[in-house]
Amino acid sequence: MTGWVDEGREVDVVYLDFSKAFDTVFHNILIGKLRKCGLDEWTGRWIESRLNGRAQRVVISDAESSWRPVASGVPQGLVLGLVLFNIFINDLDEGTECTLKKFADDIKLGRLADTPEGCAAIQQDLDRLESWAKRNLMKFNTGKCRVLHLGRNNPQAPVHFWAPPFKKDKKLLERVQWRATRMIRELEHLLYEERLRELSLFSLEKRRLREDLINTYKYLQGECQEDRARLFSVVPSNRTRGNGHKLEHRKFRLNMRKDFFTLRVTEHWNRLPREVVVSFSGDTQNPPGCDPMQPALGNPVLAGGLD
Repeated sequence: MTGWVDEGREVDVVYLDFSKAFDTVFHNILIGKLRKCGLDEWTGRWIESRLNGRAQRVVISDAESSWRPVASGVPQGLVLGLVLFNIFINDLDEGTECTLKKFADDIKLGRLADTPEGCAAIQQDLDRLESWAKRNLMKFNTGKCRVLHLGRNNPQAPVHFWAPPFKKDKKLLERVQWRATRMIRELEHLLYEERLRELSLFSLEKRRLREDLINTYKYLQGECQEDRARLFSVVPSNRTRGNGHKLEHRKFRLNMRKDFFTLRVTEHWNRLPREVVVSFSGDTQNPPGCDPMQPALGNPVLAGGLD
């Protein structure tokens, strides 16, 4: 979408939020979708037995309400709940013309909005989403829904919460892990860098870099749906120096893309040793001691630290 803005076009991005999303997944609708998604019979029956026949009541001191059957909701706090919810909303984008992204119960819908046809397509897709919500007995929280217009007179840049470009924001985000590691018994007296070494953890900053490099590898291997030609161009090289797979990214006109994935990862990827690129499996489950990326990231802690 920001690529269109960089070309001088105007884009509307609509942010949508379901109201009480995980609590309003009706079991009979979900079970019907589970049967259509190709699950084997045993797994389908197991999930169905997990959802059906449940009841709940409210107890306050010595007062008790009557038992009421539970007809909706997926288990929260479990991976199963997220999987079931994703299956439930999997058909949400059927028939849509706009670019649609889903993240848990949040939805982002975007399209060019500098023509009457583009504006009409956005409205038609919003109507489709509203019809889907009614069919599936869900509601959008209109109080949290917003429209962001990008283009002339409003070249607004997105907030890079997951990859902040400024040092003060990086430190603020790093303190989340800093506080979490201080809660571990017998480690609370250690400095942050020492706690990370004891736990074989990278700092959040280096973990973000590692995930960027992993995603780059996946793009180059064709494992992601995005068109890699739109992200990178590979410049093969037989030179001794370098890893033989030098990347180049597209040039952009506006500053709003200067901290995007393709720009921030290219320099780091091109600095990887050849043996790391060749041996890199992209397996995010490798422990730090077996991670082929570890030599490239070096020490798992931040220079300077937070303590």
